[in-house]
Amino acid sequence: MQYQLLKKCLALDAAGKWLVRDSQDDFFPDALNFADVEATLTEYLAQRQHRVLQIDSLPHLVDEVPKASGMIRESVWLHPTHRILYLACLHYLLPKLDHQLPSDVYSYRRDGDDQDAYPFPQKMERWKYFRNDFRQGCIDESTSAVLITDIASYYDHIHVDALCERITLILGDRATPEDLAVVECLGKLLRQWSTGGYGIPQNLDASSFFGSLFLSGADREMLDKRYRYFRYVDDIRVCAVNRKQALRALHDLQRALSRYRMFLASDKTFIIEKGTGAFDTLVDVTDDTHLSRIEDAVATGQRETLEAEIPKAKARLEFHAGQNGDDRRFRAFMNRLLQIAEYEELKEHVHGEIGPFIVGRLSSHPQRSDQWTRALQEIGHSVWMPEVIKLLKD
Repeated sequence: MQYQLLKKCLALDAAGKWLVRDSQDDFFPDALNFADVEATLTEYLAQRQHRVLQIDSLPHLVDEVPKASGMIRESVWLHPTHRILYLACLHYLLPKLDHQLPSDVYSYRRDGDDQDAYPFPQKMERWKYFRNDFRQGCIDESTSAVLITDIASYYDHIHVDALCERITLILGDRATPEDLAVVECLGKLLRQWSTGGYGIPQNLDASSFFGSLFLSGADREMLDKRYRYFRYVDDIRVCAVNRKQALRALHDLQRALSRYRMFLASDKTFIIEKGTGAFDTLVDVTDDTHLSRIEDAVATGQRETLEAEIPKAKARLEFHAGQNGDDRRFRAFMNRLLQIAEYEELKEHVHGEIGPFIVGRLSSHPQRSDQWTRALQEIGHSVWMPEVIKLLKD
């Protein structure tokens, strides 16, 4: 590696300030959420200035986490110094690459022009834009069918060398020696964490951006064929004039993805036609309206309004906890109720209402145990501890 070039162009101090935000979705949350690293960042980096680029000298651990299907997948625990270096590669490359992604790709786009500011503060808002723009496409008069699909084991199938080649291709002839040195560093990091050169760590901001960039060629293929195309990470949707066009889009997408050794999950692939119950569910905004109403009530802080929203939100939480519910909607209502519980006078009531539902997710949706445990940490132990102990014993 070009150590002198990397020391010159990688802003480790700026990247280190992103670490706490980056760790919010960790499979294995750090006990201090890296607050100790952030609080002593200058000293932390100074102590490691001669080793930070000695990538092979730092350990990483491979563990397993459950998937929704009941299967397991590998997850990598990274050393904090490795994480800062990974974020530093993102910090350097993001301004050079983000504008090369089409606007039809919504996930992990750069929010703002300040290169040192955390780049993805609107990532959840962008999910809403993805859903709303797709919903708008659904209700368009020209749409009679839609394709909804998901890429199977998306992060696991990313080939590290192909990703680095993709980045180099996008940088083009204007790539500087510094650019190429950072890409080389990125490749060395990812190869060390990979299995046989395949796979990048999940639930990290850098991986979310670079993984999204990896599919930019497939995005272009679909857009060049003039499909009405939407993508958020591995979630892909197409609005079509009829079922025949939706089927053609599915086949074109399969071919485009196969060039990157990516494959669609057959159990998450559907063509839905207008006029069906499933299509009506896609365009239903009832939950979204309710969630927005709760956000407004939290913002105003009026107790009467908040109290009125609690039973309605709990009813939707209960519905989405059931067989016909949606896990994303469950989490949305859970988080809104936890926001209401930040008001001291409502805390005990809300926690008592939602605690049992969250505990139930530990067994029904173990793949999101990190999120359920974070939520339970906000709730008094007396509410959930007996049920969790029973669950662990069983």
